[in-house]
Amino acid sequence: MPKANKRGEIAEGAESADKTFKWSAENDHKLLILALNRINIGPKDYNEFVTAMPGSTYNGVRFRIAKFRTEQMKLYEELGWAMPAAKSATPVPSPIKKKNGAPEKRDASEMMEGPEDKEGAILGKKEEGNDGAADENGTAKTRPRKIAKVKKEVAEGK
Repeated sequence: MPKANKRGEIAEGAESADKTFKWSAENDHKLLILALNRINIGPKDYNEFVTAMPGSTYNGVRFRIAKFRTEQMKLYEELGWAMPAAKSATPVPSPIKKKNGAPEKRDASEMMEGPEDKEGAILGKKEEGNDGAADENGTAKTRPRKIAKVKKEVAEGK
């Protein structure tokens, strides 16, 4: 029976557990060709590489790519080149932290900001008295609140 990788998947073409995978120059070349122009290599990519390289494992591929990245950084440094910046798929803003490490509380006016319509009203905020009815498109009917009114309430401390 073929050996399964960390995620319990068996590489296509792996006939027996007796065959051990070796990182040869040919296998390194194949992995580099497969990884070229992939900016953020993740679990899906590693699994694709494992299926393309029978006998390899998920962690084996992952560690080999990490080794290539380390070698790349060293070579760029030796040559005095700047590393090309990898683009993040989804930028994650870091929370503002106080000196004690706890996240800083936000002002209520920041929490009330959201998508606005043409008149400057916040959309999607339901007021009391709304029975939850929907319009012809199936969208819930809401009564927008004016930003000026909200900011005034915040300033007065209500």
